Order: sequence, then C-alpha cells, then structure tokens
Amino acid sequence: MNYELQKTYVFSVLVLLLIPSLSLAMDNDIGYFSNKSVLIEAIDENDEAKVQKTLQERPNLINESFRNESCYTLVCRQTPLDRATPFGKLTIVQLLMAAGADPLGHDQNMSTPLMNAVSNIEHVQCIIQGAEQRSLSMGRSFQRLYMNTLLHAKNKYGENVFSIAERDVRSFNRDSQILEYLKAKQNEYSWSLPTTYKQN
Repeated sequence: MNYELQKTYVFSVLVLLLIPSLSLAMDNDIGYFSNKSVLIEAIDENDEAKVQKTLQERPNLINESFRNESCYTLVCRQTPLDRATPFGKLTIVQLLMAAGADPLGHDQNMSTPLMNAVSNIEHVQCIIQGAEQRSLSMGRSFQRLYMNTLLHAKNKYGENVFSIAERDVRSFNRDSQILEYLKAKQNEYSWSLPTTYKQN
C-alpha cells in the first residue's frame, strides 16, 4: 500500500470512529455541539412537569454546560440552574436543586447561579438552603467551607454575590432584603477565632 493510500485509509477510519461520537453528542444535547437541550427548553417554557420528566429520564443533563444561543460564540456557556435564575419559576429552581444542580457551576463569565439569582430573594434562599442541606451531609466543617466558597466566589470581573447585591441596591434602588439575608449567612458561616479568657 503506497503512502497516499495509507493516508486515505487512516483518515477514513478516523471519520468512521468520530461520526458515532458526534451523533451521540448531538442526540443527547451535550457538549459543544448542542444548542438548546430539552431541559433548557423546559426551563424556558417554565414547564414544571416537563422539567421533572426530563430530569427523571435524563438525569445526566442536570449539570451539563450548554451553549447560550443568545451568544454567537461557543464560549458562551451556562448550566440549567444558571438558566432558571432569576426569572424561572421557584418550583423549577427547587426541582433542579433537589436533582443535584451544582450551586458552584458557572457560566462563561464565571458567574454562579447565586450571582445570577441575586435580584430574586426566593431563588437566592432556595439555592442557599439547598447548598446548606447538601453540604451538611459531609459534616459541619465541610458545610462551613462549602458555604464560604459559595458566598465568596468571584466572577471574572472580580465581583462576588455581595458586591453584585450592593450594586443592585445602589444603582437600581432595589430592596436591601437580599443583601441583608446574604450578610446574615456570611456571619453564620464565618470562621471565628477561639476566644482567650484572662484569669483574674
């Protein structure tokens, strides 16, 4: 077999090996080949029953990163929980959290779902309460570490959930209820140093 035939043969084999993988990715709405998954569609439609059914049938989609079709580059990514906040139904956010949605998942700007939810007190509380319950199963120390990581995570602009909430209060005259709630959680999970008592 001459060199040119060998190259053609190798190329053909590679194509045959790749086609099933590409088809699977497109069929399962996963990876960079997907545009809008069935789960994202259900979230966009605010269809609670469809979201629940999709999560039952295809639980692998819960933390998959999908291309945001409103963006024209492949780097614009978001998770289902990103998509549901802050405008989706609270029940859908609850379903996603119960199904194992990662509160530390992020979009292309490194913004977490908690940052995206910061204008919706119910969504903020749902994400934090879900994160608390899930992390507690690993013990109190892990929960404290996890919650501090969630509350102090920064996006690529150097913002965390507190600075975003403060900006919303200052720039859009929004109620400070969300900021106060976040600060209360910060105080609850802050690392306190042991107190040294002096002997009289």
